[in-house]
Amino acid sequence: MIRTEQDYSYFDEAYFEVGATKGTAYSNYRDSARVSRTYAEIADAVIEVFHPSRVLEIGCATGIIVKHLNARGCEAWGIDVSEWAVSQAEHSNVKLASADALPFRDRHFDLVFSCHSLEHIPDHAFIKALAEMTRVSSAFQFHMLPILGVAPYDGQPDVVKQALRRDPTHHQLHPHPWWIKQFASCGNFAVDAAILFRHDTAQVELSSSQFVLKRHRSIDDVPVVRRSAERARRLFREAVKERAEMAAQGAQGKLGRRLEFLDRTWKDIERRLEPHEQLDLRNRTLRLVTVHEGEPCNLRLAVGEDAAGVSFASAAEYFVQASPGLNYYEFTTDNMRTLRGSPDFARINHVCFGGEAQHCSMSVYLFDQHGESLLECG
Repeated sequence: MIRTEQDYSYFDEAYFEVGATKGTAYSNYRDSARVSRTYAEIADAVIEVFHPSRVLEIGCATGIIVKHLNARGCEAWGIDVSEWAVSQAEHSNVKLASADALPFRDRHFDLVFSCHSLEHIPDHAFIKALAEMTRVSSAFQFHMLPILGVAPYDGQPDVVKQALRRDPTHHQLHPHPWWIKQFASCGNFAVDAAILFRHDTAQVELSSSQFVLKRHRSIDDVPVVRRSAERARRLFREAVKERAEMAAQGAQGKLGRRLEFLDRTWKDIERRLEPHEQLDLRNRTLRLVTVHEGEPCNLRLAVGEDAAGVSFASAAEYFVQASPGLNYYEFTTDNMRTLRGSPDFARINHVCFGGEAQHCSMSVYLFDQHGESLLECG
């Protein structure tokens, strides 16, 4: 065991288990960490992006991420200054130690990372801690922490600091350039990568308030940048699909229509409304769900006003390209392009939805945020 002279007794059982009494957001940490999807996903992301063989977590608490990493075949170690947390360790590789005196040899880890830990390092130990993390790292570092000026910590600095310092151990509260400069003084270089998390906190703080570093300029960071971007694209697609599925479930029972396309012949669904049925689309969020089989399909929604016997005397349109399967789109009239005239979105009496494809069939649901359908039953 290697410790500095700093008194770390504040990080006791109450700090983790009854955080409200200590200015923290923790509550029943030991048990909640075991079932946390966030901690499990951090382990998955570390492996996916960095492909490490040996990692060190700074400020690992009970070491639940260390446990997840080892279970996934990556040798992981963790250190923490809390005697209580280490006494509750989830894995034997969790050690009682401080970041400014790491009990590991030089370049022992190809990744050193932390999750909301660096802000707790006291001033007197800070510079040595940066040097120590750099010393034991052979390639990359990845840190998630409150960074001033970065969402959700992007309010007035004094106000943000005051809120964060409800936990009196939040010593290091600084903007992003400051952090990069401090690590650069130890020989590290910033890596242009961002690692996103599906199971982030409600404030999406882990995905946004973070930075990645490499030990030397000569280290090839292209694979890390590429894999982090691929992960972001995959998570985005999964999130869109999940939202689409939820929207489709919500669409069940709502007014919808069926469309069949063949030989790229354009086909429309039309709805003309009586004066008392006119739609006011201002301040509405429109939600379009399509579920179709066959080839990709170009689709268009047109809304407008028939006047003086002229169909669509004024109109606006919105185009999408739908892929086979489930598609979900969310938009407002601000996203629509004027087709002709000056559409008055408060007096819509003509709705037209259609498209073309070589061969496909689909179910179409179009409704607003309140569930009101814009299409009639077919």
